[in-house]
Amino acid sequence: MRSHEGHICTSFTNELSRGRIVLPCAVLFGVLALTGCGYRVRYYLNDEDFWRGQRIEKTVAVQPFNDTSTAQTQRVVKIEQFTWRTNARDGYRNKEIAQGVTTMVASHLHRSKLFTKAGVEGQIADADWQLSGTITEYSSMARANKGAEAAFYTMAVAGGFMGSLVGAAGTGLATTEVHASAELSDLTLKDTSTGEVLWQDSIRVSTNYVDHWSKGSTTAVYQHADECLKQAVAEMIRRLASKFLPQEQDQQNQ
Repeated sequence: MRSHEGHICTSFTNELSRGRIVLPCAVLFGVLALTGCGYRVRYYLNDEDFWRGQRIEKTVAVQPFNDTSTAQTQRVVKIEQFTWRTNARDGYRNKEIAQGVTTMVASHLHRSKLFTKAGVEGQIADADWQLSGTITEYSSMARANKGAEAAFYTMAVAGGFMGSLVGAAGTGLATTEVHASAELSDLTLKDTSTGEVLWQDSIRVSTNYVDHWSKGSTTAVYQHADECLKQAVAEMIRRLASKFLPQEQDQQNQ
């Protein structure tokens, strides 16, 4: 017998696919990431995220990242009179983030085209280099704008497609506050054959900003830590290029 939670997820997905519920983009993105009612660490890359300089002619195997970050255990916390939602660990698939972070780091490195090829350890035979690291921070909080949420969902349920559009328009100026951060520590790149350490570093990205109220939804709150991870990996790519491609360092110094 399916669990009550599973039934709710299935029913909501069916209603969404039939066009009976129309969600703001931030909420919709989060819903699509909730496969099997468990959020997966993920983000999308655009053309501007690809490396456009010279390639490092090496293959890289990304070893599973360790996770020593402090896991948020409460999905909702009260701070003064406000309600804040968090990326609570039990909201992730299998209640962990290490596999997802490792996969996204490998995917971002590969798709950036900085290296000849990059992938999770085991996917690349006889990789030239190995990358390892530790997740020491992965957090996200967003203030719930309950007034805007109530107005939108009331219109969506009562009016279907048109109600959703009216609700979105009516709450368009409502906002939320977002706090998020991601830190990758002990990043280490080694030569596979010799074990020589070629590069070591740590990168932290944090952000605080005000945005559309939907960015504080139960699902969207998980995306903000992912966006910090995306920026951290982009910075890692920049630093690696500066280290191993001398002409890139020369251009940055000009």
